[in-house]
Amino acid sequence: RVIFAQHEMSTTLDNKKPVLAVSLLGMGDLLMCTPALRLIKEFLVDTPFGLLCSKAFAGLVEGNPHVEHVHTLDKNAFFPRWRLNRELKAQEYGQVLIFGPFKKGLFQPGRVGIPERHCHVLRFVGADVKVRHLSLQALDFAAELLGTTTPSYFPELFPSPEDEKSARKLLPPSLRDGSLPFLAIHVGNASFRRPWFGRPRLSFRSWPLERWQECLGLLLSALPHPVVLPGSAEEGRFR
Repeated sequence: RVIFAQHEMSTTLDNKKPVLAVSLLGMGDLLMCTPALRLIKEFLVDTPFGLLCSKAFAGLVEGNPHVEHVHTLDKNAFFPRWRLNRELKAQEYGQVLIFGPFKKGLFQPGRVGIPERHCHVLRFVGADVKVRHLSLQALDFAAELLGTTTPSYFPELFPSPEDEKSARKLLPPSLRDGSLPFLAIHVGNASFRRPWFGRPRLSFRSWPLERWQECLGLLLSALPHPVVLPGSAEEGRFR
C-alpha cells in the first residue's frame, strides 16, 4: 500500500461512508477487477458505491448492478479536470480504494474531499506480480479491508442489449442464436501499439504465433467448443 502522508491509516472499510473505487487500467484489467467490486457491494449493501475508470472503457461497467455511479476520466485530455472533481465531490465519498499502478497526477483524493487516512492503494511488489494476476490481488485486497476471506473468483460482464446485438452480428450464423457455447480468445490482447511516429507495430509483450497455436490446441482438446478470435482489423493484418 502507498501512504499518501504521515497519518495513521485506516485498515478497514467503514460501512457508513460512501466508497469510491478507482481503476484507471486497461480494458482487460478493468473487467478482471469486477469480482472485487462485487465483493465490496455484497458487504456494504447500503453504502453508496462508485467507480472511477478510464472513459474509453466505461461501457464495461456501466451496466454493472454492483456499481451505483460510474465516473470517467479521459487520460488524454489536456484541460483541467475540474468538472470530474466537482462530480466526485457531489457524491461526498469518504473513502477510496485504488486498484493497480497509480499516478497521483491522474487523480488526487484530497481534491475531492477524501481524507488521506482513508485512501487505500494497492501496489504490486516484487514476485507477487509474477505469481498472482492483478485481478486476484485486487480481490485479496478488498477481502482484507472487509475482514473476510477471499471468495471464489469469476469476472462478470453486463452488456447492454445494443452491445449484444452488435456482437451477434460479428459471429458466424451457427453461433448467433446463443444455443451453442463457444470460446472467445483475444490473441492480440495488449499486443498492438501505435507509436507517435512511424508505422504501427506489435509490442514486445505479444506472444509468438506458435505459442498461441500450442495454447489453442490444448484448449480445444479439453473443451470441444468452437473458437472465436476477436480483435481489431489492424491486429488481424499482423496475424
